[in-house]
Amino acid sequence: MDRGNRIRLWNDAATRLLGRAVPYGESIDCLEGDPALAELISPERRHSDETTVLAEKVLQITRRAVLRKGKEIATVTVIHDDTEVQRLAAQIMAERDSTLALRARAHEADNRLHTVVSLVELGYTGKAVDFATAVLARSRQMHESIQSTVADPVLAALLMGKAICAEEAGVALHVDPSTNVPETDLPSEDLVLILGNLVDNGIDAAASVPPPCWVHVLASVDGGLLRLQVSDSGPGLAPDSVEEAFRAGWTTKAGRGRDEAHGQGLGLALVAAAAHRLGGTVGVDRWVGARFVVEVPLPDRRAARDATHT
Repeated sequence: MDRGNRIRLWNDAATRLLGRAVPYGESIDCLEGDPALAELISPERRHSDETTVLAEKVLQITRRAVLRKGKEIATVTVIHDDTEVQRLAAQIMAERDSTLALRARAHEADNRLHTVVSLVELGYTGKAVDFATAVLARSRQMHESIQSTVADPVLAALLMGKAICAEEAGVALHVDPSTNVPETDLPSEDLVLILGNLVDNGIDAAASVPPPCWVHVLASVDGGLLRLQVSDSGPGLAPDSVEEAFRAGWTTKAGRGRDEAHGQGLGLALVAAAAHRLGGTVGVDRWVGARFVVEVPLPDRRAARDATHT
């Protein structure tokens, strides 16, 4: 864009990534009906590097000034599609959480084993048996409750990992007993991105208020729709913040270094983009804290709907 805010170059890749073309020489004013895009490419936007979500894609934006004899004569905005990277990052984060959960469980098992051995050495054999039995029952209950209701092994592993991460944060993760998710043939990477971000946000929100702190997950398939519902005991969202919450960059917390998206205001924007990519919807209301509901049509229903529209 030149200093007169006119488009001087808009290539085919930009059209594909941004969902529209702009004729050569047109002013940015022609984008008044698309304020998000107008803001993104505006020369007045001085952020040199940023990540945003637009047209259901995660975009990496690099903006540079073009100088001639020390004077700025134009602005070049380079747009890179980061969608697949974010989807893979969500999978890697889920695997990392599972690894950390296993490591924490191993450390916890060592402590409990030492406790049992010490009780036996002190002559409290009955108490050692009672302690070990209670520990095994608790661990078995959590694993069986998830594995018996979630057939997708990736989602089951994600929930088990998140349950342990939540416990370390002082938050209880409850998977509703009525949860029933068979194999759906939906992309696991998108489901991990959606559910992982919602659970992470729920854990952060719940941990920010006094106990009891909890996150409640309910997932089911009904009428050709996969429904994911994540509620928490946190402070909830103010009604006037609901729409803003899904905008890239909106956040109520500082980044904690866990991953690029977490704490940077991209989590809910990524959830919305993934849900829309799958032909679904995202809603939020208030229960105790916030309650997020994602509904995604199963592949058979989506194919039938697309054929009808065609």
